[in-house]
Amino acid sequence: MPFQRMHDIYTKTESDIHFDSNELAMEAYFGAYDSTCWYEDGMFNRNYRDFSNSIDFENAYMSAVKNATSTGRDPHIRWRARTFEYFLRKSLPGNCIEIGTGNGFFFYFALSRFVINDFDLSTSNFIFVDKFDQDSVDRISGKITEGKTPQYAESASIVRDRFQKFSNTRLVQGLIPEILYSIQIPELNFIHIDLNAARPEIDALIILLPQLVRGGFILLDDYGFPETSESRIAHDILASQIGYEILSLPTGQGLIIK
Repeated sequence: MPFQRMHDIYTKTESDIHFDSNELAMEAYFGAYDSTCWYEDGMFNRNYRDFSNSIDFENAYMSAVKNATSTGRDPHIRWRARTFEYFLRKSLPGNCIEIGTGNGFFFYFALSRFVINDFDLSTSNFIFVDKFDQDSVDRISGKITEGKTPQYAESASIVRDRFQKFSNTRLVQGLIPEILYSIQIPELNFIHIDLNAARPEIDALIILLPQLVRGGFILLDDYGFPETSESRIAHDILASQIGYEILSLPTGQGLIIK
């Protein structure tokens, strides 16, 4: 493949091309197109996808698109959402925490699907931690910078209202790591980290890891994406220091099992 064409492909962001692109666009980017191929969230794939023909999955996913995004536009992260939902389901009943909730897309999708499937959530607890505003942050330090990020949640009250339909959900507003020192953290079965900033992700993991039960799951949302490589490097260093392994997933997520 000529260098310029390779460059054009790899400088595209993850949301520039999707599984529903037309055939000519797919041909232009990948040189060949087959009706069974699928592109979304950085993955070009021909393999079986258990969610593709699932009505309850798609209904829950589109409900999250409508109710748990700033724009109402599809972020095209179905396989990432399916991975999140799978490990969350395997963690229940239990206590779960998300660091960097934003609009709450992943949990809104997963809990919606659980409700559709009559999954019992009555003995599980969900803690959502975020600054819950649209101030931009530095990708390394996590400090507030100039400008706004429209994809972030507008306010805690909007997200709190969004999750009122689900039982046992709690919002905690503040910055990492300070806010985690001020709350009581229960024994955890599932941790989801999605801060898009290296230092606070490491700070959060150091605080939360001792509270994770043996066999519990940690899902790092941005572990494998090139634009968040600072976070991956920081997580790899911490993993080597403490002595655990991170599995890189094709969805861009990183999986840790304690």
